[in-house]
Amino acid sequence: MATPVTRNQANKQLRGGPQASSTLAPIKPDDTEAEADMLTAAMLTQALNNLKESVCEKIGNDISDMKSDLSKNIDSVKSELATSVASIHATLASHDTRIQDLESSVTFTGDTVTSLHSTVAQLQKEVGELRNKCDDLEGRSRRNNLRLVGVEEGVERGHPTKFISELLKEILKLDVAPLLDRAHRSLQPKPKQGEPPRVFLMHVHYTHVRDEILRRSNQQQLVYMGRKVHIFPDFTSSVARRRAAFGEVKKRLRSLDGVKYGLRFPATLRITFPGKKERTFIDSKLAMDFIDNELGDPGANQE
Repeated sequence: MATPVTRNQANKQLRGGPQASSTLAPIKPDDTEAEADMLTAAMLTQALNNLKESVCEKIGNDISDMKSDLSKNIDSVKSELATSVASIHATLASHDTRIQDLESSVTFTGDTVTSLHSTVAQLQKEVGELRNKCDDLEGRSRRNNLRLVGVEEGVERGHPTKFISELLKEILKLDVAPLLDRAHRSLQPKPKQGEPPRVFLMHVHYTHVRDEILRRSNQQQLVYMGRKVHIFPDFTSSVARRRAAFGEVKKRLRSLDGVKYGLRFPATLRITFPGKKERTFIDSKLAMDFIDNELGDPGANQE
C-alpha cells in the first residue's frame, strides 16, 4: 500500500524541493490559495489512489477466496455426481440383467403355455371321445332296462322280480308274463309316510319284449291298485339331462296341428310337419327357434 503524502512534503514538491533557491520572492495571497488548492487536490488524488488500491486488493482477496471455495464445492459436487452415476450404472446393469432374465422366462413360459394349450386341446378331445364311449357303453348296458314309477312301497313282499313280471302282464294285458333277469327298488333310503315311493328298476331279458312293453305303455294309461304308474326307459344321467332339455319343445309341438315328433336315442329330436318334411335337432334352443320362425304360433295354426 502507498505511503500517504504529508503537507510538508507536498509543500516541498510545490516549491521545487530542497534544492530550491534560498532567496524567495514575497508570497502573494493569491499564490497561497493556489498552493492550498493544489495541495488539497494532490492529497485527494493520493487518498483516492490509496482507496482504490485498498478496494482492489480487498476485491482481489475476496475473489481469490470465492474461487477457492467454488473450486472446492465443484470438486465435492463432481465427487458426489461420480458416486451417484456409478451407483446408477450399477443399478441399470442389474436391471438389464433382470430384464433379460424376465424376457427369457416370458419366452419360455409362452412356449410352454402354447405347448400346454395344444396338449390340453388334444386331451379335451380325447376325454370327450372317452366320455362318449363310456356313455355309449353304459347306455348299451342299460338298453333292456326299464323304470317303473308309482308302485306303492312294500307290495312286492320280498320278491320284486316275480312281482314286477306279474304286474306288467296284468296292467299291459300281455299273454304271458315277461321274462325279467332282475328287478329291484332304486337304492335310495326308504321313503317316510306320505312321500312318493321309490322307483322300480328292471332288466328285461329280450329286447323285443322290452320294446313291446314300452309300445303298450305309450298307448294306454296304466293303473295299479288305484294309482297311476308309468314306464320309462332307463337312460344314463347325461342322456336323461339331454332328453329333458327338449321338454318345452315337445310341449309346443303337441299344440301344433299336423306336426309329429319323436326323440331318438340318445337325444335327437325329429320333427315331421305338413308336406312330409323332416328336421332333426340336437339343440333344444335351435329346435324352439325353428318352431317360432317356421311353424308359427299355435293359436294362428288352430285358426
